[in-house]
Amino acid sequence: MRKTGASIAVASLIFFAAAPAAFPAGAVSDRVRDPMTISDLRHSVVPAYCHMPRQRLHHNHTAGKYSPRRGAINLRRPGQPIFVQLRPGRRDLVAVYDCTAGGVGWPQVVVAYSPRGRLLDALYLGHYRHQEHAQVIRWRAAGHSVRMRRISYDGCCFNKHRYHSRLKLNQGRLALHPIR
Repeated sequence: MRKTGASIAVASLIFFAAAPAAFPAGAVSDRVRDPMTISDLRHSVVPAYCHMPRQRLHHNHTAGKYSPRRGAINLRRPGQPIFVQLRPGRRDLVAVYDCTAGGVGWPQVVVAYSPRGRLLDALYLGHYRHQEHAQVIRWRAAGHSVRMRRISYDGCCFNKHRYHSRLKLNQGRLALHPIR
Protein backbone atom coordinates (compact mmCIF):
# COMPACT_ATOMS: atom_id res chain seq x y z
CA MET A 1 0.00 0.00 0.00
CA ARG A 2 1.31 3.37 -0.94
CA LYS A 3 1.42 5.88 1.97
CA THR A 4 -0.39 8.98 0.80
CA GLY A 5 -1.90 11.70 2.92
CA ALA A 6 -5.36 10.34 2.20
CA SER A 7 -4.51 6.74 3.13
CA ILE A 8 -2.89 7.85 6.40
CA ALA A 9 -5.95 9.95 7.25
CA VAL A 10 -8.30 7.01 6.53
CA ALA A 11 -6.15 4.63 8.63
CA SER A 12 -6.11 7.14 11.51
CA LEU A 13 -9.85 7.61 11.29
CA ILE A 14 -10.43 3.83 11.36
CA PHE A 15 -8.12 3.45 14.41
CA PHE A 16 -9.80 6.23 16.41
CA ALA A 17 -13.30 5.07 15.49
CA ALA A 18 -12.46 1.57 16.73
CA ALA A 19 -10.51 2.75 19.78
CA PRO A 20 -13.29 2.37 22.39
CA ALA A 21 -13.69 -1.28 21.38
CA ALA A 22 -9.93 -1.83 21.50
CA PHE A 23 -9.64 -1.10 25.24
CA PRO A 24 -11.18 -3.46 27.81
CA ALA A 25 -13.80 -2.33 30.32
CA GLY A 26 -12.20 -0.66 33.31
CA ALA A 27 -9.25 0.66 31.31
CA VAL A 28 -7.89 4.04 32.30
CA SER A 29 -9.92 6.87 30.84
CA ASP A 30 -9.72 10.64 30.93
CA ARG A 31 -12.79 10.82 33.18
CA VAL A 32 -12.17 11.42 36.86
CA ARG A 33 -14.96 9.13 38.01
CA ASP A 34 -18.12 7.51 36.73
CA PRO A 35 -21.36 9.43 37.38
CA MET A 36 -22.79 9.22 40.87
CA THR A 37 -25.27 6.43 41.50
CA ILE A 38 -28.00 6.12 44.10
CA SER A 39 -25.91 3.62 46.05
CA ASP A 40 -23.11 6.25 46.28
CA LEU A 41 -25.42 8.29 48.52
CA ARG A 42 -24.73 5.81 51.32
CA HIS A 43 -21.32 7.50 51.72
CA SER A 44 -22.08 11.03 50.54
CA VAL A 45 -21.32 14.30 52.29
CA VAL A 46 -24.29 15.91 54.02
CA PRO A 47 -24.60 19.50 55.27
CA ALA A 48 -24.49 20.58 58.90
CA TYR A 49 -27.97 19.88 60.23
CA CYS A 50 -29.88 19.13 63.47
CA HIS A 51 -26.97 20.14 65.72
CA MET A 52 -24.44 18.00 63.83
CA PRO A 53 -21.58 19.25 61.64
CA ARG A 54 -21.16 18.67 57.92
CA GLN A 55 -20.00 15.08 57.56
CA ARG A 56 -19.73 12.04 55.34
CA LEU A 57 -22.35 9.35 55.85
CA HIS A 58 -21.20 5.85 56.79
CA HIS A 59 -23.55 3.16 55.50
CA ASN A 60 -26.20 5.86 55.04
CA HIS A 61 -26.07 7.20 58.60
CA THR A 62 -24.36 10.06 60.40
CA ALA A 63 -21.64 9.37 62.99
CA GLY A 64 -22.86 7.46 66.05
CA LYS A 65 -21.14 9.88 68.44
CA TYR A 66 -24.07 12.31 67.95
CA SER A 67 -26.63 9.83 69.30
CA PRO A 68 -29.58 10.09 69.83
CA ARG A 69 -29.46 12.43 66.82
CA ARG A 70 -29.25 10.47 63.62
CA GLY A 71 -29.36 11.56 60.00
CA ALA A 72 -29.79 9.58 56.79
CA ILE A 73 -30.79 9.93 53.16
CA ASN A 74 -33.95 7.95 52.50
CA LEU A 75 -33.10 5.46 49.74
CA ARG A 76 -36.20 3.27 50.07
CA ARG A 77 -39.03 5.73 49.58
CA PRO A 78 -40.55 5.36 46.09
CA GLY A 79 -39.49 8.09 43.69
CA GLN A 80 -36.57 9.26 45.83
CA PRO A 81 -33.83 10.11 45.11
CA ILE A 82 -34.07 11.28 41.51
CA PHE A 83 -31.78 12.24 38.65
CA VAL A 84 -32.45 15.59 37.01
CA GLN A 85 -30.59 18.10 34.87
CA LEU A 86 -30.52 21.04 37.30
CA ARG A 87 -27.64 22.33 35.19
CA PRO A 88 -27.80 21.93 31.41
CA GLY A 89 -25.79 18.95 30.20
CA ARG A 90 -25.35 17.48 33.71
CA ARG A 91 -27.07 14.52 35.36
CA ASP A 92 -27.43 15.78 38.93
CA LEU A 93 -28.86 13.70 41.76
CA VAL A 94 -31.41 15.16 44.20
CA ALA A 95 -32.31 13.47 47.49
CA VAL A 96 -33.95 14.15 50.85
CA TYR A 97 -31.90 14.16 54.04
CA ASP A 98 -33.82 13.33 57.24
CA CYS A 99 -32.74 13.79 60.83
CA THR A 100 -34.30 12.55 64.07
CA ALA A 101 -33.49 12.67 67.76
CA GLY A 102 -35.06 9.70 69.47
CA GLY A 103 -38.07 9.68 67.14
CA VAL A 104 -38.59 13.45 66.91
CA GLY A 105 -37.83 14.68 63.41
CA TRP A 106 -36.59 17.98 62.04
CA PRO A 107 -37.89 19.42 58.75
CA GLN A 108 -36.30 17.65 55.79
CA VAL A 109 -33.37 19.00 53.80
CA VAL A 110 -33.27 18.63 50.02
CA VAL A 111 -29.70 17.96 48.85
CA ALA A 112 -28.31 18.12 45.30
CA TYR A 113 -25.15 16.37 44.11
CA SER A 114 -23.11 16.77 40.94
CA PRO A 115 -22.47 13.78 38.66
CA ARG A 116 -19.09 13.42 40.41
CA GLY A 117 -20.70 13.25 43.88
CA ARG A 118 -19.90 16.79 45.07
CA LEU A 119 -22.58 18.36 47.27
CA LEU A 120 -23.90 21.25 45.15
CA ASP A 121 -26.28 22.76 47.69
CA ALA A 122 -28.86 21.97 50.36
CA LEU A 123 -32.29 23.50 50.94
CA TYR A 124 -33.74 23.43 54.46
CA LEU A 125 -37.52 23.04 54.09
CA GLY A 126 -38.03 24.45 57.59
CA HIS A 127 -37.27 27.94 56.24
CA TYR A 128 -40.64 27.90 54.50
CA ARG A 129 -43.57 28.56 56.88
CA HIS A 130 -41.29 28.02 59.91
CA GLN A 131 -43.20 25.00 61.16
CA GLU A 132 -41.89 22.08 63.22
CA HIS A 133 -42.04 19.60 60.35
CA ALA A 134 -41.74 19.80 56.57
CA GLN A 135 -41.43 16.96 54.14
CA VAL A 136 -41.53 16.07 50.49
CA ILE A 137 -44.57 13.98 49.57
CA ARG A 138 -43.63 13.28 45.94
CA TRP A 139 -41.61 14.79 43.12
CA ARG A 140 -40.50 14.26 39.56
CA ALA A 141 -37.89 15.65 37.21
CA ALA A 142 -39.28 18.35 34.89
CA GLY A 143 -36.74 19.81 32.48
CA HIS A 144 -34.05 21.61 34.48
CA SER A 145 -36.10 21.53 37.69
CA VAL A 146 -37.99 19.25 40.05
CA ARG A 147 -41.77 19.52 40.45
CA MET A 148 -42.50 18.85 44.10
CA ARG A 149 -45.47 18.34 46.39
CA ARG A 150 -44.63 18.95 50.04
CA ILE A 151 -46.34 19.59 53.37
CA SER A 152 -45.48 21.40 56.57
CA TYR A 153 -47.17 21.04 59.96
CA ASP A 154 -46.81 21.42 63.72
CA GLY A 155 -46.85 18.66 66.34
CA CYS A 156 -48.04 15.34 65.02
CA CYS A 157 -50.42 16.78 62.45
CA PHE A 158 -51.70 20.28 63.35
CA ASN A 159 -51.92 23.34 61.13
CA LYS A 160 -51.10 21.42 57.93
CA HIS A 161 -50.13 23.30 54.78
CA ARG A 162 -49.73 21.75 51.34
CA TYR A 163 -47.52 23.17 48.60
CA HIS A 164 -46.85 22.55 44.95
CA SER A 165 -43.41 23.93 44.07
CA ARG A 166 -40.66 23.85 41.51
CA LEU A 167 -37.09 23.28 42.77
CA LYS A 168 -34.38 24.93 40.69
CA LEU A 169 -30.67 25.59 40.96
CA ASN A 170 -30.28 29.38 40.55
CA GLN A 171 -26.68 30.64 40.44
CA GLY A 172 -25.46 27.64 42.43
CA ARG A 173 -28.23 27.80 45.09
CA LEU A 174 -31.32 25.61 45.37
CA ALA A 175 -34.54 27.63 45.40
CA LEU A 176 -38.25 26.80 45.61
CA HIS A 177 -40.71 28.56 43.32
CA PRO A 178 -44.46 28.22 43.91
CA ILE A 179 -46.58 26.70 41.17
CA ARG A 180 -50.02 28.20 40.97
